[in-house]
Amino acid sequence: MDEKTEHNAAAPGMKGSFKKKGGGAKGKPPSAAKGLSPKKRKAAAKGEVAREKILKAARTVFSKHPYHAASIRMIAREGGFDHPLIHYYFPTKADLFGEVAREMFEEFKETRDWLAEGLEKVDPLEITGVFIGRALSRAFANLEPLGVLTQNLAQTSNIEEIPGYHYIPEVFGMVRKSFVEKFPAWISEKEADQLIYSFTSLLFMYVGTSCQAQVMRMDFHSFEYREWVEETLVGMFRPHVEKALAMGKGKVQPVI
Repeated sequence: MDEKTEHNAAAPGMKGSFKKKGGGAKGKPPSAAKGLSPKKRKAAAKGEVAREKILKAARTVFSKHPYHAASIRMIAREGGFDHPLIHYYFPTKADLFGEVAREMFEEFKETRDWLAEGLEKVDPLEITGVFIGRALSRAFANLEPLGVLTQNLAQTSNIEEIPGYHYIPEVFGMVRKSFVEKFPAWISEKEADQLIYSFTSLLFMYVGTSCQAQVMRMDFHSFEYREWVEETLVGMFRPHVEKALAMGKGKVQPVI
């Protein structure tokens, strides 16, 4: 499989394919309807549909506005329903944001292994391009998670003020863990931290907001912009990855 095909393969857990396990406030997952009468099963299914509509609208609003600026009424307008419906399923805005964060975290867990899958078999010179290509393919296909992170990390001086904030370091930790586990002899945890944290910070800048594209007078949704982002990131990180690989296994000459 060539590099282009490798990183353009469909990622598991894309938006819309994630199967919710339930939880949250009053909404019941479909499995909870088993054993109920037909009438109650219908009511449970209707409630789950309403709950999903609320979460979908909330994801959109929270990806465009920071937690403290977004309101329940804004979410209701986005979803096209009355705001009291939200309070029935999610008593507070914090409850709703926390569930959005949990849902996105579960989606990410489904794709974390995909990002590094088979990289140990890829030519070391191509690893950076394949990994970054996959990450960008996933990010551009589902913009809301990065949008939510970018909006909120930029607007608060204390991430503990954000409901569900504990998912943020967990996400970074999972990426680092997967990377180090795949290449234990190739890269140290310190090097992994430097690469992963720097890469994700640039991902927030380039994909979590359209600001960079606007500054460059490019269409954020265009292939041209996506190609520019990929070429830029690969150009920045490839020398560092190659140097780490060379020092770890001697397969690649260090890039000074």
